[in-house]
Amino acid sequence: MRILFLRRGTGVWDPQGIQYLSATLKQGGHEVRLFNDADPALMDRIAEWKPHVLAYSVTTGFHKHYLLLNKAIKNELPELRPISVFGGPHATFFPEMIETEGVDAVCRGEGELAFLDLIDRIAAGRDYTATDNFWVKTTKGIVRNDVRSFIEDLDSLPLPDRELIYSIDPFLRDLAPKTFFTSRGCPYRCTYCFNHAMRKLYKGKGKYIRTVSVDYVMRDIQACVDRYPVRFARFFSDVFNIFPDWFEEFCRQYKSRFNVPFMVNLRANLVDRKVGEMLADAGCKWAFLGMESGNDVVRNDLLHRDMDRETIRKAVRALQDSGVAVVTQSMIGLPGETFEEAMDTLRLTAECAPDYAWTSIYNPYPRTELGEYAVEKGFFDGDFNKIDYTFYSRSVLKFPRPRDKERIENLRKLLAISAHFKFLIPLVPALSVMPFPTAYQAMQQVWWGYRQSGLTTISEGWKDYIWAAQRFIMHTLGKE
Repeated sequence: MRILFLRRGTGVWDPQGIQYLSATLKQGGHEVRLFNDADPALMDRIAEWKPHVLAYSVTTGFHKHYLLLNKAIKNELPELRPISVFGGPHATFFPEMIETEGVDAVCRGEGELAFLDLIDRIAAGRDYTATDNFWVKTTKGIVRNDVRSFIEDLDSLPLPDRELIYSIDPFLRDLAPKTFFTSRGCPYRCTYCFNHAMRKLYKGKGKYIRTVSVDYVMRDIQACVDRYPVRFARFFSDVFNIFPDWFEEFCRQYKSRFNVPFMVNLRANLVDRKVGEMLADAGCKWAFLGMESGNDVVRNDLLHRDMDRETIRKAVRALQDSGVAVVTQSMIGLPGETFEEAMDTLRLTAECAPDYAWTSIYNPYPRTELGEYAVEKGFFDGDFNKIDYTFYSRSVLKFPRPRDKERIENLRKLLAISAHFKFLIPLVPALSVMPFPTAYQAMQQVWWGYRQSGLTTISEGWKDYIWAAQRFIMHTLGKE
């Protein structure tokens, strides 16, 4: 069968999900292509290839775009009669999108084996409405199937189909850091995250936290290095060093086989000087470290981070002293958070002195504990169509006054540069009420570009740097 994935550009990172889906489908004998929906000739190309299935992997915020795109394709090319399948985070936690006109099936949870099963059933002319993981629309109503068990052996998955992406995107192929996944699942229960909801969805369906073997990761990297330029690597997992033995073996093998700088995600309570030194010795240049909030009550009582300030400070110092740059990750505009509590995040960030302070605006995502709390307490009306595709621009929460919302949004733009130039901190409350959001946003983006250029090398000259910067800005604005 012919399966067509559609995406609004390909982003600034490898979209790993559809690469694994494509590899699994091709291994099963099916044809898979990816079209950029910004292509002016998109409808003509779809009509020419005649896909049997239109596939969309969607996040909350972007889902609105893909629903409209799917409707447009079906209206303009009614003779094709393709089956439209939606998967990804939004479909998993808001499967009610099946009720939208033009949506034929929604996949919840891990999609590789489930999607292959669905396609095999369709190809064989069998009843596909009973496929595990899927909610399927029929003439008699919606069939809601339970999820199948987790994929126990992640090594059984084929290596990702990178060519699906790189064949249409020279930026990701030649310039951007390459992404590799190492694990699925997280043992922590942060209220803003999806992990507790995923555990609930898969209760009794197998082991939640799983890793691929170190050998699998090495094969994936080697296959990528053999075919594409790899200037920087990004290892995608919730907490990279969650399993100490795996972590040590990875560092040993990576150092002996590759000379490619890389970045990882870490959690402060699992970081000490030994971890920092092992990462630095293996070639790690920077690490994302979740701080989330500088206010102790917000961080621990609201977000359930279970982490004190000194743990965060020590983790930043341990990494930096070992030669690993640190990008802290925080969010503001949380349900019920005051401006002064959000300022605590700026203050703690300044105390930690990371190499860059990455800050986002909180979004109440479906089925998350904090999202449901926001609805219950009246901070959000539950309309997920109001959520933007990005968590950097605006808040969808209700504030006591419009001015309070504007101050939080301006603080997000000012936080990184103010945490670095500490003399600005006393000025931030006054700056936050001034009507200069566009100027603040431009300052933040320039600062990020400048700091990033010192953390990693993804370009070989000004032409490449300008290309990368333009790509990042266009992606941030949703025009890429």
